[in-house]
Amino acid sequence: MRARGTELLPQGRTAVMGILNLTPDSFSDGGQFLAPDAALRHAREMVEAGADLLDVGGQSTRPGHVPVPAEVEWERLREVLPELCRSCGVPVSVDTTSPEIAARALDAGAALINDVSGAAAPEMARVICRVLCILRIRFLISFVETPA
Repeated sequence: MRARGTELLPQGRTAVMGILNLTPDSFSDGGQFLAPDAALRHAREMVEAGADLLDVGGQSTRPGHVPVPAEVEWERLREVLPELCRSCGVPVSVDTTSPEIAARALDAGAALINDVSGAAAPEMARVICRVLCILRIRFLISFVETPA
């Protein structure tokens, strides 16, 4: 499978995705990689350990998370993402539900958008179609707010 001129997944074997959370409330790493140098170092370690692609996010999706504004999400991504896309040697996916962040991420070189809301924002599909990248849609029941 190719997106934006990049072969996304290895053929004939299971692909390994490295997860890089740039959030202070990450359930998997406890916010260890907030500093750009720490994030880039960890990303390179994951690639050296065999990651076939990297998924990076600046917005928490853990159960009970409090969403941050798009500007905060972008502030977490802006230094790390372009360097990852240039130097890590594997496709980079950005985990976001924001069409604005998706557009910025694609401009910065991301090959995929990983939208856990299932493209709930109508503009997301238009952003993705503009560059013909892959949109991974996954629906999380815990992500959807239910009426009280």
